[in-house]
Amino acid sequence: MNKAKTDKIRDFVKEFYKNSSDNCMSGWFYDHHVKHVAKYAEQIAQEYNINVELSVLSALFHDIAGATVGFDDDNKLMNETLKITEKIMRENNYSQEDINEVKIAIIPHSCKDKFPTTDIGKVLATADALGHLLTDVYLVLPICDEEINDEASWNEYKEWIVKKIDRDINNKIFFEKYRKLAYPRYEAIKSIFSTE
Repeated sequence: MNKAKTDKIRDFVKEFYKNSSDNCMSGWFYDHHVKHVAKYAEQIAQEYNINVELSVLSALFHDIAGATVGFDDDNKLMNETLKITEKIMRENNYSQEDINEVKIAIIPHSCKDKFPTTDIGKVLATADALGHLLTDVYLVLPICDEEINDEASWNEYKEWIVKKIDRDINNKIFFEKYRKLAYPRYEAIKSIFSTE
């Protein structure tokens, strides 16, 4: 891994989030989600002998447009994320092949209607799920979201969380060791947010 190049991009991504006009993005998203996803991606890629540098880059870029366009429109978020990824990687002299590898990993990382087919994509999806399940992200989101302001919106949020963590544990983790690691946290989060 070219640590100097990766660290330069890591610094760029951190600043990109910090400069967001969205308080949630600028205040905590990098430190409480993206940095952890990158850490898990590096760990998994090293352990399974998968390209560490491209795995870390895919983790750093996977939600980057959320800082500018938000998360309300999945297509807009993905298109902007891919544009930013290509631009920054090109500016840092990555080959088109490397850029494509990272973009191919990012596109299906949410595992909603597409699933990763590459090793780097599987690392990213797993790392993102761990970044949800093994951090405080689901506890901080309702504090940041000004639309969660009554019982109906709170119940809607809880239903969304339960669906999302179910997808995290069942669809996004491609390495059984990490599913076992995350499972107790999944059960704890589910018990907190269950509407039953």
